[in-house]
Amino acid sequence: MVNMSSNNTKENNRVTISNNQAKYYSDAALGYANQAKIYADSAKLAESNISELLQDENLVSVSQNIEDIKTVAENIGELDSLSTSWGNISGDISNQTDLQTKLNEKANSSDLSTVATSGSYNDLSDKPTIPDVSNLATKTELSVKANTSDLSTVATSGSYNDLSDKPTIPDVSNLATKTELSAKANTSDLSTVATSGSYNDLSNKPNIPQAYTLPTASTTTLGGVKVDGSTITIQNGVISGSATYDDSALIARIVALENKINTMNVTLTINPTPSDATVTLTAQGFSQNGNSITVIKGTEVSYSVSAPDYITKEGTWTSQSSEIKEIELEAPSSTCVPYYANILVDNEGHYKKPAEINVGDMVAAYNMETKQIEQTEVIDIHSPIRDNLVVITFDDDSKIEVTNDHAILTNEGWAAYEPKACHEVENVIELNTSQKILQLDLSYKQIKSIEYVEKLDGIQCYAINTACDTFITETSVVHNCGEGGGEGGWDGGWY
Repeated sequence: MVNMSSNNTKENNRVTISNNQAKYYSDAALGYANQAKIYADSAKLAESNISELLQDENLVSVSQNIEDIKTVAENIGELDSLSTSWGNISGDISNQTDLQTKLNEKANSSDLSTVATSGSYNDLSDKPTIPDVSNLATKTELSVKANTSDLSTVATSGSYNDLSDKPTIPDVSNLATKTELSAKANTSDLSTVATSGSYNDLSNKPNIPQAYTLPTASTTTLGGVKVDGSTITIQNGVISGSATYDDSALIARIVALENKINTMNVTLTINPTPSDATVTLTAQGFSQNGNSITVIKGTEVSYSVSAPDYITKEGTWTSQSSEIKEIELEAPSSTCVPYYANILVDNEGHYKKPAEINVGDMVAAYNMETKQIEQTEVIDIHSPIRDNLVVITFDDDSKIEVTNDHAILTNEGWAAYEPKACHEVENVIELNTSQKILQLDLSYKQIKSIEYVEKLDGIQCYAINTACDTFITETSVVHNCGEGGGEGGWDGGWY
């Protein structure tokens, strides 16, 4: 409650402020910062009275919370008569027209748009569309640019032809570069013969003997002769002479001799008989192609038989005892490894490619008798083109590659992918994934997979023949290309 001085005279017209009127004042006080001044001006209060009111500890400042102001209004109840009049104005607050006029000039908060209190652009309605100017130039940026109308044609074409005052460019197509020039000799450093080309300008010329004159041949002097062109002629470097003689007696003697000579026809037969085989027979210094020749009985006949995919056979036989000679052709050694295989050359882990190995070299091999790895001599090497390889993969994913007919030493004996094609070893069994292959350390490695690979264009392979009949590719023991070595049989229990 606001306690006024007891000596204040009550006004006839009491100002009764209801709770609603108090809230009205508090709303006005909070909405406008200068509300107190408006009250003072409207009521024309004396300065001393206004100070009194402001200093009263029970009055609430305009910045206090609305709820506090409501509390004050509820406790006010009714005001006692003021000690001084309000500018000689009587009546209640609704009679104060000057104050009401000021209040009427204020907007109700409920009539305001959201933006009036938020101040946010986003709360505006009917916002304009603002263009994106991020790619536009500023006037400062534009001021340093040239107008296209001020530019020469070459500024936009980039063409040399659009330049004015172009320089005269000399033709250098016939000029030498400094590099070319540096490779030339200075003429001052050349000998005279370099430009004259004359033998006479050479220095240190050799002594050349006088030209030789061929003397005329005689019984005592070697020299030149000439033919007479009648009984003796020369043509294309061949001297020919003609003579007249009676050869009837000679012919008669030859016929008589033929009747007395025991001639025979000898024939060479080959097995198999390739259609493209070449057979050459030689007897009495005479050679002919074909597998048959007529000779005098007892004459030595030489033969040579060759055919693709077979080993050339050569030899001699005497026709005294047989008119037919039988020759058996043999397929060449074919068990091979590809050119990129690694061949062990010693027990220290050194390897070579097949092309690096020569006859007479030493390589590592498995001795079938001692059951040990040792060095052996290479006695033969072939390098055929093969079109069928077998890739053998072990359980540790290491691999070896050999031809389909190559015998490999397994825990079950010699085995090949195609045993029938393997001619070097007897009793070769078929290779399968249940077997293990003998290794360099004399252990066995399990086969995981076997893959047949056909090389349509062929691949360079090497067949190596050793004195020990085996060699080692990568770490596995394989048979060589020659005959011998394992006669096939496997006695088991080596290891």
